[in-house]
Amino acid sequence: MVELNPKYLEDLPLTSYSDNSTELLRTGTWKYVQPTYEDKLPACSHLCPAGNDISKAMDLVARGQLDAAARLWRSANPLPATLGRVCPHPCESECNRNAFGGAIAIHAMERFLGDRSFDPAFLPERAPSTGKKVAVVGGGPAGIAAAYNLALAGHGVEVLDDKPAPGGYLRTGIPDYRLPREILDREIALVEHAGVTFTCGTRVGRDVGLDELRERFDAVIVAVGFHRARPLGVPGEDHPHVFNGVELLERILLGERPELPRRMAVVGGGNTAMDVARSLLRIGVEPVVVYRRSKLEMPAIPAEVDEAMAEGIEFNFLTAPSRVVVEDGRVTGLECVKMKLGEPDESGRRRPVPVEGSEFVVPVDGVVTAIGESADLEFLPEAARDGWRVAADARLVTPEEGVFAAGDVVSGAGTVTAAVGEGRRVAAVVHTWLTRGSLPDEAPPVQGLWDRPVNLDRTVYVEQLNPAYFTEVPRPELPELDPVERRSSFAEVMGGFTEAEAVAEARRCLVCGTCNECCNCLYFCPDVAIARRGDAFGFDIDADHCKGCGICVEECPRDALSLMEVKS
Repeated sequence: MVELNPKYLEDLPLTSYSDNSTELLRTGTWKYVQPTYEDKLPACSHLCPAGNDISKAMDLVARGQLDAAARLWRSANPLPATLGRVCPHPCESECNRNAFGGAIAIHAMERFLGDRSFDPAFLPERAPSTGKKVAVVGGGPAGIAAAYNLALAGHGVEVLDDKPAPGGYLRTGIPDYRLPREILDREIALVEHAGVTFTCGTRVGRDVGLDELRERFDAVIVAVGFHRARPLGVPGEDHPHVFNGVELLERILLGERPELPRRMAVVGGGNTAMDVARSLLRIGVEPVVVYRRSKLEMPAIPAEVDEAMAEGIEFNFLTAPSRVVVEDGRVTGLECVKMKLGEPDESGRRRPVPVEGSEFVVPVDGVVTAIGESADLEFLPEAARDGWRVAADARLVTPEEGVFAAGDVVSGAGTVTAAVGEGRRVAAVVHTWLTRGSLPDEAPPVQGLWDRPVNLDRTVYVEQLNPAYFTEVPRPELPELDPVERRSSFAEVMGGFTEAEAVAEARRCLVCGTCNECCNCLYFCPDVAIARRGDAFGFDIDADHCKGCGICVEECPRDALSLMEVKS
């Protein structure tokens, strides 16, 4: 104990003193603002078309709760192992970890959690039966996601698909080197375990009519996707050695090895073109990609373009076909015109403009067209069609009562991830229709379907974080097959994380906008007004003693606290 010098005591001012607790003083009545725990939308999830609750899952993995994270991811997304392999992962482009060592490998984490959760024990408990029945036309990712979520909600769901097995373009258009069939089959088996019935080899409009479905079911969802290839529109394309890319790829993926020309031009710059070219390479054909814009404008997943180049595939950019050259009855080349990029068109990309007098011939023995696909909607009444799309409003409702739509035929987004997200959204709309007898005012955003409250109006970017608590940790490299090995095999190219690697990567996650119990608020509160909730997750704020100083909000590393005005 420090002794005060008596000669200075007379200079000390008078002050009150109490040896009792100050708890009786309700200092909280002074404040006009108060801190509130409020989870916000992480930048990654803001860009996730499937609506995955990324930050919460990463936090669970970082804590070692891997099974809980896998259940969370599969709770509404039926295809995590698939999406972890084929998604272009736009989420990573705005990951706030980019400023501290590189984006979280979210696609690899999704793959890890999907591969971990193939057992039916990871499925959510199904709700009691509602007695309602839903028909889903199309067994692709949008249809599967809609069916899965409606079945879990207690409805009877039947998916009708014209192919021999469900999966849509996942099965007929994505090669095994990107998505092994076994992975897709195991995920579809889980969807069946959740209560969905698949009726394959049945085409709506040929084997069963839409009106019959409307009589037998309480609701119908159209999710047929894009499977009809567009023609080139140039002379000579009717030659037998000019192939439809969608149909040729499907034959190859089904195990057929058709007799093909030795060297073939693949016309297009999308994912189908890349998958066709890389598949042809693996069966001994020499592919040459012909694309009318530059590499920067290619709609294909950039990683797949880079992988194709690494495998030695030849690319002709700023090149547009004008004629299939046929001599003595056989294809000898593809006449092309060099292009230059002009002003942006309606797609936002710079429009290709022909260069006068630049004609030249690419020497090939055959041609594959892969310039985009459209949907077959002839089974729908004209009122429900809008060109190549289904005429559906923002709620995914068509003009035909009880008929809804989802996926590429509505949005034209063209990715598996977007299709899954739209399947989730249409399921929510149909569930409201079936259980309340009325339509919602709008289809909920896919992030609004999370099982925890999140302020969707507040997206957390790096500017909202407290950088004092984060250090730079480099992004890990993922294993992949050597390009030389890949050229002759359909073996999966990319590898995944081990359990230890997944935990380490999850610990790099900043958990933006989401409380992860870091305890900074508790440690920094000068009034000791913050306390743990016992065994429950999170903290409570003592309103009687919190003065609203805002220190806890400032010191929260991840912007999971907000200052709110006190309402009188």
